[in-house]
Amino acid sequence: MDRSIVHQLEASVIANGDREAIRLGASGVTYNELWSMVRAVCGFFQKSKVKRGDRVILALANGVEYVAAYYGIIAAGAVVVPLRPDVRVSELATMTDRVEARWLNHGRDRTFLEGVV
Repeated sequence: MDRSIVHQLEASVIANGDREAIRLGASGVTYNELWSMVRAVCGFFQKSKVKRGDRVILALANGVEYVAAYYGIIAAGAVVVPLRPDVRVSELATMTDRVEARWLNHGRDRTFLEGVV
């Protein structure tokens, strides 16, 4: 079976749409809600003309936003470069150069995505 993890998530959405996909504490999101978030992230990158293989630094805490961003970035054809959310600015600059990242999702000020080129 040669299917991406995005296709596998989509199959889970079709099979389990209204069932809970992720639970964090007292709240959770369904597969349908998660899929909507993934599509929004993917759509953002497609409108922003992300190219296949562009690297996107993902420096968010574990949670629904991280999962949605991770799948959305991959769905858009980009490559996820995960970093811990408390990465220092100096480390971030070094990693951005090292991996030739074109985008950043840091979540520090709730800004969703910013070009870093």
